[in-house]
Amino acid sequence: SVDDLAAGCGLDKAGAIALQKGVQLISGLSQELVKLLSSFKGIVSCQNINPIYTTLVYDATCTEAVDGFTWLYGSCFALCICAMTMITFRAALYPVKRPILDTGLRAPLLSSKNEY
Repeated sequence: SVDDLAAGCGLDKAGAIALQKGVQLISGLSQELVKLLSSFKGIVSCQNINPIYTTLVYDATCTEAVDGFTWLYGSCFALCICAMTMITFRAALYPVKRPILDTGLRAPLLSSKNEY
């Protein structure tokens, strides 16, 4: 009771009533918090999370990763073909220069048009 609370805590009657109301408020809020946490526990339980996690991981590993590697390989292959074509055309565009040897002779080329 309020009188026992006032005597035990050394408060007057108004202070004891305020303390009792504060404790009742905290008790009610803590009970609501326990209810909310128990409902949250049901939401994040293994039964609910496991299918979501399995779907996400399976889709990412077995579907999206395979598609991604396919696009990656295809893009790299196309890039290699384009790069080799550009290198080939660049090499064919300019004449080959032969280095001049110390003896004053031109070095032979490894082709069918060797001139000495």
